[in-house]
Amino acid sequence: MSLERFVLLDHFLQINCTEANAGSMEKLLPLLKLFSEFASIYPLSSRICIDEIIAPFTGRFKQITYNPQKPEKWGIRIIGVADSTNGYCLTLLPQLGQDIYSYLGVKNLDELIIHQMKSFCLHGSSLYVGNYYCHVGLAEGFKTTGT
Repeated sequence: MSLERFVLLDHFLQINCTEANAGSMEKLLPLLKLFSEFASIYPLSSRICIDEIIAPFTGRFKQITYNPQKPEKWGIRIIGVADSTNGYCLTLLPQLGQDIYSYLGVKNLDELIIHQMKSFCLHGSSLYVGNYYCHVGLAEGFKTTGT
């Protein structure tokens, strides 16, 4: 992308939130809604993958995380759901603690994962997870919701 095109896009890109109780997610809600619209028109395969992503960031932000195991040690933790056949990202959800939990109406990380996967996992789908999401409580949560 040329510098002129970047400057033009940067000049006209504006994010507005019209929800009254958005709180600290004020700037992110329009982007989250845009991702959900992309995921609703994408034809899903039977193989879905969920994993965490660390978006590199070292500025001033309340929810910055440090993970010495990752190549990028400091950043914003994001839960990503992708189609594992071609790598198309279906949804990205930043891990913002209680703000994102209250917005989606969930209590903890396990319920957040199940909430994200409900619309993508169909009967007979294969779900691929990393080590972080591979525990008995989450598997029982999927079993009770019928996904």
